[in-house]
Amino acid sequence: MWFVDPALRGQLEAAEASGVMYSSQQQAEYMAAVGSDLDGSRLFTAPGVINVRGIMTNTPNFFAMLFGGGNVTYSEIVSAVKAADGDARVNEIMLVVDSNGGHVDGLFSALDAIRGASKPVRAFIENKALSAAYALVSQAGEIVARGPEVRVGSVGVLASIPLKRTASSVDVTSTRAPLKRPDVETPEGRAAVESELDDLHKVFVSAIAAGRGVTPDDVNEKYGRGGVLLAEDALARGMIDAISSAIKTPAISGANSTEVNDMDQLTVATVQSQAPGVYSEIIAAGVKQERDRVLAHLMLGESAGAMDLAVSSIRAGEDLTPEKQREYMQIVNDRADVARRAADDAAAESALRASGPAPEPANAVLAIVEQAVGM
Repeated sequence: MWFVDPALRGQLEAAEASGVMYSSQQQAEYMAAVGSDLDGSRLFTAPGVINVRGIMTNTPNFFAMLFGGGNVTYSEIVSAVKAADGDARVNEIMLVVDSNGGHVDGLFSALDAIRGASKPVRAFIENKALSAAYALVSQAGEIVARGPEVRVGSVGVLASIPLKRTASSVDVTSTRAPLKRPDVETPEGRAAVESELDDLHKVFVSAIAAGRGVTPDDVNEKYGRGGVLLAEDALARGMIDAISSAIKTPAISGANSTEVNDMDQLTVATVQSQAPGVYSEIIAAGVKQERDRVLAHLMLGESAGAMDLAVSSIRAGEDLTPEKQREYMQIVNDRADVARRAADDAAAESALRASGPAPEPANAVLAIVEQAVGM
């Protein structure tokens, strides 16, 4: 089950249905790229600043990385929060979030880690914090959206249930366990699934309510009822605390630290000279982000048979946006159409051969008759 924006879930399902699959080698390459960083260190762009970008999952997920704008595991978030909380240089923790949400498994451990931090926690939403991502920022003492176009909300639980009429197999449960595989095409089966989702929704909403200091009824009635809200509406409803384009970085104690908190006042030279350690971490984060961008294009290009598009996109500095994903999917669909037409032509030709020799064209028959009568 997912706490995720339904639109993204639809993209993931469309990708799976299109036949784009990653190979074991691609999965291994992805794991090699992130595996050494699962202690949470890759999420830091500065001491105390934790970046959560992309879909959140319990374990690394290749498809989430490709179609969700990145992939972050809950264990990384927990580790990063604990590391920042234990860092003597850090006076407060900042979450920089841009995410459509994530999977149910592992979410609540991340919420507990944020809520249990001994230092103040602030959240800055860059573009979106939906569903599980909104639950994450709701645990912070202050939530700031970068601008009025920022999207917030999608509070709810989503489950995708395959219909039996499209399945290649039939589930049969033991007599005393009919709800183990409820049939959602029946009223009883749908009610069973909804009951499970409602129970999980209560836990989800209670966590958000506790983080925001409101009641679960407030969340259910005022926080969009599963819809996505723009920042100004979210601010009016109490879902966020402010709208501001300036990120105020956490104050850092110790040598080589800068007391300038407003990012708009910082320059590269200032950071490099006054906080060389922070500068090095920012450079490393940039290198990691670029590596992830290139890897995403190469892996999807290989899976879709569209390496030309992948290479041109990499050279142009393009991210794997929804529009770019559709380009890859169109190539996959076009290839599938060509393959289907080729299969149909082959089947037709085989059927003709099986039916015997084709009749002579009318003009060939006429030529034989004319020759026979001496014309």
